[in-house]
Amino acid sequence: MVKYLKLLIGEIKYFWMIPFSVILFPGAILKNFFYRKPAKSVYFIGNSYNAFYTLAESLRKNGWKAKSVSPDRDQQFVQNYHMLVDLSTTRDSVRVFLDIIFNYRFLHVYNRTNQLIYTGLNPFLKILLTAENLKKCGVSIIFTPSGCLDGSTSKEINIITGGLCNKCIWQGNDLVCNDKRNQKRINWIMKNCSLFSNEVDLPKKLSYSSIGLNLPLSPLNSEILNPKIIVPTSYKISKKKDEVLVFTAYGNENIRKNDQRDIKGKKYIMDAINRIIEEGYPVKHFHATSIPSKDMKYYQVQADIIVDQLNYGTIGSAAREGMMLGKLVVCHVSELVRGTNVAMRNCPAIDATEESIYEVLKKLVLMSRKERLSIGEKSRRWMLQWFDVGVCADRYGKILSCLANKESLHPESKFL
Repeated sequence: MVKYLKLLIGEIKYFWMIPFSVILFPGAILKNFFYRKPAKSVYFIGNSYNAFYTLAESLRKNGWKAKSVSPDRDQQFVQNYHMLVDLSTTRDSVRVFLDIIFNYRFLHVYNRTNQLIYTGLNPFLKILLTAENLKKCGVSIIFTPSGCLDGSTSKEINIITGGLCNKCIWQGNDLVCNDKRNQKRINWIMKNCSLFSNEVDLPKKLSYSSIGLNLPLSPLNSEILNPKIIVPTSYKISKKKDEVLVFTAYGNENIRKNDQRDIKGKKYIMDAINRIIEEGYPVKHFHATSIPSKDMKYYQVQADIIVDQLNYGTIGSAAREGMMLGKLVVCHVSELVRGTNVAMRNCPAIDATEESIYEVLKKLVLMSRKERLSIGEKSRRWMLQWFDVGVCADRYGKILSCLANKESLHPESKFL
């Protein structure tokens, strides 16, 4: 009790906002009754790397009111947004809440940014400044997961993939992957969201519900990720003319693998590369670590082959960036994903697993440069078809128009 009193005293300058927020809800409902906010208005919280900003910018060009807001203080993986906020503070969270409630028809959140608009310690603001209250005032909520933890349980993922979680360092770690907490998130999404945007991720049960949609909506900027970008001298990788440059990367490697578990299969990748080098083939290996995401493209664009994960079953950020740069990408794309996602059916990523990576990689090394370039060009065309910012913005507009008119999201083919 004493702790709460100190908190309230410390934030007394914001007291006027609390009663205003209390009367705001019925006021906003009346406002929406007499004045319908434009359907073409969306407020993004979170980043999905830089995809939300990229999408918002393209939507603006199409006449939308769109804003990308970043609550992430760590700028390693995201640099672009319209506004940086600290949702643990009263000032920023109230501003965000009021901006959404009066000006936007849709709220699109990413990852674990969900029910709490305010993440500080004030108990009253935690009750008031929530996504649920935004929904009560007519704001439709869209949720984009960052991976298997968002919208599924580890039990479900382990079943549909035939044991993927057994390779994950976070299996059984209640601080990260707790199925009781995961199920609560599923329930929250089902109750509060109009759309669960699964994109090209694993086919979770939620992704095939009435709110699920399995189409790419998080675009990449094809001008920034251009095969013809100029590489600054300080980023150039030294290699012999006849060497095949194999590129690998691992984000947050120190917390995502140990000697027994590694969901990306790095050990098998390294063993395969080293074996091929030892056999005398002209291969140069470059492993990217502790490199800011904004600089990664300068290394990726120099590669002949980019190797991503071997276990998860679909393309991740490194694979997408590599393909947009026109590179031959090796990545485990499961038959499950190819058979259930229309975009992934003809994805040109070369499939490899822990068991097959050596043979697959050796075959690609032995290819002519022209053959590898041909696969890379096909990769770029596929990315432009599905992940180009203009394509995603047009698709996004159709989907949100459907939601605004309370129409079914299915069949998905109507958005192609």
